[in-house]
Amino acid sequence: MESARRDMHNKDYKWAIVKAYYSMLHAAKAYVRSKGLIITNHKCTYLYLERCARNGEFETRYAIGYKGALEFRWDADYGLKYDENTANEVINVASDFNEKMKNLIGIKIGP
Repeated sequence: MESARRDMHNKDYKWAIVKAYYSMLHAAKAYVRSKGLIITNHKCTYLYLERCARNGEFETRYAIGYKGALEFRWDADYGLKYDENTANEVINVASDFNEKMKNLIGIKIGP
């Protein structure tokens, strides 16, 4: 996330989106692994998060946020579609998502 924020500051919106999304992917993978599973596919990760949300493990907005970030990352990487507003949105969603995943798996950061 720090690198994504730095890219945002430098107006490199594509890489801000890409890096923020990948931070979410890694946080999601940590959550999935904490459940004893390994998922390597981006879409399958989303589908598992969606299932967890339906089961009440966390609010639906986290699965929806992940899916949106995945789509924005795809557009930035392959469609070369990105802008400042989208980058800000993905960074904000990623920050919230990552914090939720850390809390769910019990990672404490700071004092």
